[in-house]
Amino acid sequence: MTATKALAVDLEIAQLAALADKPLRQRLPVYLRLSGPGWLQGAMTLGGGSAITSLTIGAVYGYELLWVQPVSMVIGCIMLFALSHQTLSTGVQPFAAMRDHVHPAVAWLWAIAALASSIIWGFSHYPLSAGMLEEIIAVSGGFTLQDRPGIGRELYLFALAVLGWCVRTRPGTTARAAARCRCSKRRSSC
Repeated sequence: MTATKALAVDLEIAQLAALADKPLRQRLPVYLRLSGPGWLQGAMTLGGGSAITSLTIGAVYGYELLWVQPVSMVIGCIMLFALSHQTLSTGVQPFAAMRDHVHPAVAWLWAIAALASSIIWGFSHYPLSAGMLEEIIAVSGGFTLQDRPGIGRELYLFALAVLGWCVRTRPGTTARAAARCRCSKRRSSC
C-alpha cells in the first residue's frame, strides 16, 4: 500500500473508533456515507439489466425459472463479498492475487469469463438504452425514426451512443469531478 492509502485507512479507522461510542442515530449517517461505493456497485449490478432479464424470463418461461434471478443475485453478492474482502484485506488487486497465489492460467480464465459474462449480462442494457435514447430524441426534438426502420436507424443510434460515450470518457473528466466532490464535502463539513 502507498503512504497516501495507508494514511486514508488510518484516518477511517480513527473515525470509526471515535464513532463507535455514539448513539445509532449519529452513527447511521456516517455509515451510510462511508458505504457509498457499495451502494453504487449494488445499483450497477442490480439495474435495468436485471429488471429486463427477469421480465423476459417471466414472459418466456412463466414461473418455471422464477428461482434463477434470486439465486444469481446471491451468487453475485457472494462473489462481490469475496473479491472485496480479498482486495481490502490484502491491498492486492484480484487478478494479481489469483495469478500469484493460485495459477496464472486460472487468473486468465477468470478474467476472460468475467469479460464474457459482462458482455452477456450487458445485452439487455443495449435495447433499453436505445429505446430511452429514441424517446428522448422524439420528445425533445420531435424527430422520430419509428417510421423508417432499417440500417439507417441503427447506424444513427449507434453514432449517438458513440458520441455519448466519447463525451462521457474525456480524459481527466472523472478526476476533475472527484476533486470537485471532495472540495464540496470539505466545505460542507467545515
